Amino acid sequence: MKRRYSFIITILAIAVMSLLPNRADAREKSVGLRGGYTTRNETGVAGLYFQYRFIDKFRLSASIDYAFSHNNIDAYFFNVDGHVPFNITNRFDIYPLAGFNFATYNQHNIDDTSSRTNRFGLNAGAGIGFKVTPSLRLGFESKYQYVKNFSAGVFTVSIGYIF
Repeated sequence: MKRRYSFIITILAIAVMSLLPNRADAREKSVGLRGGYTTRNETGVAGLYFQYRFIDKFRLSASIDYAFSHNNIDAYFFNVDGHVPFNITNRFDIYPLAGFNFATYNQHNIDDTSSRTNRFGLNAGAGIGFKVTPSLRLGFESKYQYVKNFSAGVFTVSIGYIF
């Protein structure tokens, strides 16, 4: 019974937040650096991102990340995600995200050879963003990358230039 009420309250809160006026500028673009952690091979990730806000309530984000070698496995992640930002203040926003990824994993073998596995997958998660100045943005993103036999949680912090 309590689960049903919490679900209803969550849906109502999301509906109310979507009706709030969005103070963000449409057609805002940002580019920046990302760094963090992936649970797949328990190692650090680093990458680049580009975001473009088409309208007030939708932003498209493309990124490339490299998972550093650990346990003889490294990887590249190519992501295209859609964000639905909700402005809490004119400087702070939260957003759910969903999208697609292409992951390419490289396994280094003992005999000095390597094998590469390429897979398409899906992303789902959430993030927060903070505009320090009109041209500087900080962010945190947490997402689950569903990739057959290689699924992982990815947690990143970012710094970017808004133009």
